[in-house]
Amino acid sequence: MELVQTSLARPARFFPFPISVPVRAIAAFMISAAIMVPFIPVVGPLSLDDILPVFAVMLGALLLVFSRTKIAFDATIIGFALLALLGVLSAADNAVSLADFARLAGRSTGRFVFFAGMAIIVRALFRAERWPERVLALVITMATLQSLFGLWAFAARYQGPYGLGVVPFPDWSVLKGSVRIQGTFSGAITEFEVDAVSANFLAAYLVMTVPLSFAYALYAEKTRTQLIVLVATALQLAVLYLTYTRAALVALGAPILVMGFLYGRKKTAIGALLFGVALTLAIPSVRAKFTGEDHNRYALWWASLAITRDHPVFGVGDGNYDRVLHENQEYHLNKYGTAATASHNSILLSAAHLGIAGAIAHVLLYAALVLFALRAVQVMRGRERLLAVGIAGAIAAYLVQDQFNNLAYVPKVATQLWFLFAVLGALRDRALLLEARS
Repeated sequence: MELVQTSLARPARFFPFPISVPVRAIAAFMISAAIMVPFIPVVGPLSLDDILPVFAVMLGALLLVFSRTKIAFDATIIGFALLALLGVLSAADNAVSLADFARLAGRSTGRFVFFAGMAIIVRALFRAERWPERVLALVITMATLQSLFGLWAFAARYQGPYGLGVVPFPDWSVLKGSVRIQGTFSGAITEFEVDAVSANFLAAYLVMTVPLSFAYALYAEKTRTQLIVLVATALQLAVLYLTYTRAALVALGAPILVMGFLYGRKKTAIGALLFGVALTLAIPSVRAKFTGEDHNRYALWWASLAITRDHPVFGVGDGNYDRVLHENQEYHLNKYGTAATASHNSILLSAAHLGIAGAIAHVLLYAALVLFALRAVQVMRGRERLLAVGIAGAIAAYLVQDQFNNLAYVPKVATQLWFLFAVLGALRDRALLLEARS
């Protein structure tokens, strides 16, 4: 889909330039710093870690309205719109009361509307001057602070409230007696959970920031900056390994290949991938996790498919999955094992939540995401192309792990994905504008 721009009709004089700078800075800080807040339910589908991004988007929207900034749409809006519409239909079919409809629609439609709005607003907000670079630097800073906290918690064996810091491995794990880092990606235990275990989500975040940080180090012109960012990358990578999340470590291969191929270093990428595999398996604890511990993905995927089979048109509603899963023993205790939690695959989970059409809409959304990222990289020139390639690598990593951890339904992680997507759009828009002026 071609770029479509719409001017918001309000006089620019109501929001002068001196105000726009701190507003942009505050919005960028709020979204990137949201990863520091644990999951604590507040009201309805909102949790404490949602508050900062929501306020940032509202603040950014006000700036765009009063400054008459042009906004741009891409094909992802179609996927978001379809998912949002299906969320309303599913809620209407599954709700038992008006309050229940609001609960279900708020979780599904509300989530996708927010992601779409954030992508559009952030893209328009940061396309000027050097804002994309500043925003990416802020993301890397937050990821590094998160990593420093994680390493301290690992060394001190810190187990704070809401699961902050580290968490012991369960008794059935081959790493029983050890701990894994989950940082601030933990939170309150929900009805069907037995522990606040969120290391997978921290890993999903870091598997995006590691390639981004490495790309930023290559982009930086000063040697001192390069060294600082490379150290930050190493810290993030260390914490990624100490989450012991197999899906994330597998997903880390995606940005290595994608970034190498996009930047014309195919042999280097393949070599780096092989080295990474060898290094990973050379670490005894990580090797034991890969080779000595089973997984429950087949049981989770089968349960999700079975629920979709029995509810193909409208699904069970976003917010009812755990209850339906545990009430029906055919789903919960199936031929592949015990399915005790969600699908661990966003496309399958959308199918179970919204019906078969939900899975199709989610595939379309991801296809639009990938195509946009590839086209954005193509139009970039000079050193800025390194940043675009880094974001493309982050997107690739997310999409791979998403097939094993349903990240689209983890707002703290998905918010950061669509934040980076929007910054990539801002980089693209700025490059096209500069090309048109030259």
